[in-house]
Amino acid sequence: MRVPRVIGMYPSDAAVVLGRAGLGMRRVNIHGPIDSDANKADFGEVYRQTPSAGTLVPRGTRVDVRSWWEYG
Repeated sequence: MRVPRVIGMYPSDAAVVLGRAGLGMRRVNIHGPIDSDANKADFGEVYRQTPSAGTLVPRGTRVDVRSWWEYG
């Protein structure tokens, strides 16, 4: 299966998209200081996913998604 792109979604929406694709999700909340690649995401949106979109993975693979909640 190919990992769908969930960057820019809220984690709850990302979980639905990944679940429909036969994949799991592990949510990583960042509570500031935020990662340098988070600066283009709105508060609470996914800004990084691993494995990245388009990667071929077995069914059931868990995708890590990162979102931020505080400035620091």
